[in-house]
Amino acid sequence: MFLLFQMFTVLPLLLYLIRVQLSYLFVGTTYPGLKWVCLLNLTVMSIAVFFAMVYPHVGSILRYVGSFSGLVYIFSLPCNLTSRIAPVRFLASKSGNNNNKNENGITETKPKKSKAAKDAKEIFQPSNYVLKARLMDYWTQSEQALEAEFDRGEGIIMVDREPLVEIKGSEIKLVNFDSKELRTKLNEYGLEIGILNSVLLEAIDPNDKYIDFRPRFGFSIQIHPPPKESGIQIQDIKKNLGASLGGHFISLRMAMLMISSERQRNLLARFQTLARWHKIYVRCPTCTTPLRQAPSKTSARCIRCDRVFYPNISPVAIVLIHDESNENCLLVRHRNAIGGVYTAVAGFSVPGESIEETARREIAEEIGIEVQTIKHLGMSQCWPMPNCSLMYAFSAVADKKQKLDISIDELESAMWFSRPDVKEALERVEADPYFKGIKEWPHKHDLRYIPPTGAIAHQIIKQWVLNK
Repeated sequence: MFLLFQMFTVLPLLLYLIRVQLSYLFVGTTYPGLKWVCLLNLTVMSIAVFFAMVYPHVGSILRYVGSFSGLVYIFSLPCNLTSRIAPVRFLASKSGNNNNKNENGITETKPKKSKAAKDAKEIFQPSNYVLKARLMDYWTQSEQALEAEFDRGEGIIMVDREPLVEIKGSEIKLVNFDSKELRTKLNEYGLEIGILNSVLLEAIDPNDKYIDFRPRFGFSIQIHPPPKESGIQIQDIKKNLGASLGGHFISLRMAMLMISSERQRNLLARFQTLARWHKIYVRCPTCTTPLRQAPSKTSARCIRCDRVFYPNISPVAIVLIHDESNENCLLVRHRNAIGGVYTAVAGFSVPGESIEETARREIAEEIGIEVQTIKHLGMSQCWPMPNCSLMYAFSAVADKKQKLDISIDELESAMWFSRPDVKEALERVEADPYFKGIKEWPHKHDLRYIPPTGAIAHQIIKQWVLNK
């Protein structure tokens, strides 16, 4: 009876713990795939049988083999949990026809499945997006879990509010690193990264190296200017550091405007917003007690009154105005803007109004006309400067005969332009994304450019030009 008690209680628990440790040591996760479960079970079983044969006093062979025959089912339970905690790499993932690469170069496995299998997956398993969303929520709430994942993660870097990018022609991309790799390179310059100067950006999909999700961080670093007598310029330090890391440091605004990938722009906006909020929001506004920041930098808790604070988001309405014929649109040029660059009307919401009312009010305030209808275009953009703004795109119809009365505190010019004129400016931006030709044009009130590709104003103006 005692042997039976050991077989079904103490021994299974002990061997389960052993297998978990082996899983984490050799596979990198406590939730391996089925083939790893079988392999590890076979390994531990072989060791147990060996000791039973060499040291008979430890116990009979049947005692261990009998335990393992029942434990196989217990040991395979994490495989079922894997489908809900981390996606399993299928054996069919080696097939070239089933693999696609996303914009970050990460292989996404798409194994062939029957219709019944697909239906079963939809019913019983949450989607990849749901898994990532829940894992991100878990990481933001658990300090220990996020800190434990730091060395396994990846990330992008920003030095003095300047992100590191890779420039190839007119294409600009953020440079991504493994946390360990970046830490080693930065140590050569006396710089460090850790959980204190990083923010959580997203969960990375599994790949050939890792079979579970990992965090992507944003590493924010400040370089102290060298003494004047040293003769060393801080820009030279950044230039050399950027070259050694395989990229260039550029201004945050240029990166947001020039990076073509919407996903990378959103990551950069989240990075800057959380990093700035973390540095500024250090004391409780109620009792002035220092706040305890979450490792993810997505919240802060007062250690005295126990209140929790989150980063602020300011809603903004941006609206493209066109006439009733839809052949002319009204664009504005802001004060201190680059000459020849026109954009759409935009403004912040105030308490007590809807986002549609914000669009209507901003038009009246800035250019002195009233619009007839306002339509949401189904587009939005997070903009991190100067604070975190969430911009909602609209179109509005106005009578072209109304007299324009611009607010000189905000605008220098507001004019109606025909579709061919705006199309010419759009083509000029696409051919000259860095606005190199702007210096050659002396008439700043002429329409020469619209905002670059990364701005939501560019997208709504382009949509109107293409008459979509």
